[in-house]
Amino acid sequence: MTVDDGRIISVDQRDLDILRWCFCTVSALDADTPDGILERVREEVLKEYDQNPGKTLAVRILVAGSCKAHESLMKDPDQWISQIRADATDVSGGLIWIEKVVFRTSPKFDHDKIQGPIRELIQYIKGIETGDVFSKYLKEDYTNLKGKLPRELYKGENALDLESPDKAAILLEDAKHLLTSLLLSGESSD
Repeated sequence: MTVDDGRIISVDQRDLDILRWCFCTVSALDADTPDGILERVREEVLKEYDQNPGKTLAVRILVAGSCKAHESLMKDPDQWISQIRADATDVSGGLIWIEKVVFRTSPKFDHDKIQGPIRELIQYIKGIETGDVFSKYLKEDYTNLKGKLPRELYKGENALDLESPDKAAILLEDAKHLLTSLLLSGESSD
């Protein structure tokens, strides 16, 4: 700051921080493979790194969208999260810390090519909404289930909390995507 005769003449910015927080939203839309998504994540992380030269970054990543890579991502999300973390470390020389990666992807399929009872079942699943009836049954089942599951499931940031309408809606969407993927892939839960 430059002061002349008791008045501020100019102000110069001086960055004193040593860590910057960043949130990256990465579109998975139409990605065919997890490697395609990894490349998109790398690009977004590099943009943040280039905008904050020399700074250590804490980054949260949200990968969202409908894509063919969804099933591969969901089979082993820890593998892809580890790869994202390793890539961030490599491109930044260790200056980027990936705090969290959240996958909010959904399967991509051509509705017109699906026929018969599978199509009807998928349409039914997609039509399920979190409303009063769903909430009523969910609360009843959740109360019964809560006493049977380990307490660790109800603690921490990723706690199972079906009493929260927001978390119940996210869980419902995840279940709808999982059921749709299983129906389309022809797999069964053994």
